[in-house]
Formats: sequence, structure tokens, C-alpha cells
Amino acid sequence: MKINKKIIDIIVYFIAFFLINLLVFALSAIFTEIKFLQILLYSLINGIWMTFILPLLLKKLNDKANKKDDKYGFINKIKKAKK
Repeated sequence: MKINKKIIDIIVYFIAFFLINLLVFALSAIFTEIKFLQILLYSLINGIWMTFILPLLLKKLNDKANKKDDKYGFINKIKKAKK
């Protein structure tokens, strides 16, 4: 199996998000009664959704915003053409 740049980027993002969440949950363990296995589980869950689901949601929101801007741009072009 050939590993391309996109797969490597996804792996790097996942590891980064996992480590960031691990640090945040480890710090929260100071103030709460969260256990080490829970910290790993929560970090894994957050790493997964931040790596795969969050970019899809952001892309969808960006597409909606571009479509809205395009609609208003088209209306403005029509108004300018009428003048």
C-alpha cells in the first residue's frame, strides 16, 4: 500500500489533536476525579472527531457561506447591469 501526503497529514493531525487533548484532560484531572483510562478514552474520541468530522463540518459551512456570497454577488451584478 502506498502512503500519500494526504494520509500522512491525517495521521499527523490525529496525533497532534490526541496529544493536545491528552494534555488538556491531564490538567483537568488535577481538579476533577477523572482517571487515566478515561483521559486516554476522551482524548481518543476528541482526536477522532477533530481529525475527521470537524473538517467536514467546516467545509459544509464554508460551502454554504460561498453559496450565499455568490447569490448576493449575482444579485449585485444584475443591479449593476440594470443601471
